Amino acid sequence: MESELLLSDRCEPHLICQLAGVYPENPFCTPQYVEYLRREGRRPWLVAERRSGQIRWGALGAYARGRVCTSLHLVSLSTINSPEGLWKRLADASRRCGIHELHINSLASPVTEIPRLPFESRRQRRREFVVDLQSPNWMARLSANHRRNEKKARKLGIEVLETCETAAVDAHIALQGDSMARRSARGEAAPQSFSRKAIESFLITGAGTIFQARRDEQVLASIAVLRSQHGAYYQSAGASPAGMEHGASHALILQVCDRLRSAGIRRFSLGGVNQGNTGLERFKAGFGAVPVELDTATYFVGAAVRRKLVTMARGLRDHSRGYAASRLARKQNTALYSNALASGSKSDGLHDS
Repeated sequence: MESELLLSDRCEPHLICQLAGVYPENPFCTPQYVEYLRREGRRPWLVAERRSGQIRWGALGAYARGRVCTSLHLVSLSTINSPEGLWKRLADASRRCGIHELHINSLASPVTEIPRLPFESRRQRRREFVVDLQSPNWMARLSANHRRNEKKARKLGIEVLETCETAAVDAHIALQGDSMARRSARGEAAPQSFSRKAIESFLITGAGTIFQARRDEQVLASIAVLRSQHGAYYQSAGASPAGMEHGASHALILQVCDRLRSAGIRRFSLGGVNQGNTGLERFKAGFGAVPVELDTATYFVGAAVRRKLVTMARGLRDHSRGYAASRLARKQNTALYSNALASGSKSDGLHDS
């Protein structure tokens, strides 16, 4: 029997439950994640290949309509075990739905290589670190540094608590800021603003929980974890300077691994690492995590005329952003120069007197 390709924004509950059953280790294929997308004001779509009414392959995505381009972002492409012909059918179905661009990501995916197709416009290799919690040798792969830090935290009486209360979000966001400030100080590119609403939505919809390491009622480290039946994903985390000094981050992640394992979680992804960030790679690998090489790709499936229009619009947008940034930089430099002149004049006056 020939398979059926489903591309729909209806996301009917029985279909999402089927998808979750096909991918029990993927936190981006759950009914809770669909509700999270809706709560964030995004339109969830389901892409699936069905045979005899049963989903064989699928992914969840978010639909976005811009001024000149409509796109579908597939968050996690779990497996690529379907024939290449499926991709042409997906492109054709996308065009019929008025979608011009497909963005395919691979969060929490197993080893995956996205097929190279004629209408590909962008591709990037990425790497995640994954802990196999069912492996009997998992603990044996912990680094000596991580063991020392966990032991230090235990001696200091640091406790780990799990919560779904939105009151925990403020501490989580503050600790994220502490961690990003350290990365910026090291010269790394790091975000400086974080979405409180996104973390709250994870908790409210049941898509994830927060684990926090505390000592004497002070939160030293925090991690937000997305969950499915047998999988988990490290969504975001942070630690205070005191938390780093006391080994709270190491103790927290090891405790989370232990609790997830006891809850039947088999696969815990510690998230991706930007190319060249060897320090973060060592940190994640120190928990016994194995690197998984993955792809992300973008395909422009709209008409050639539409593609030219989108390219022109984005070029103008990028140019205007660059112009605005250069104007701001010039204003800042002028202000600095004026302040320097003013300071110099005052200094000269004092010297003359």
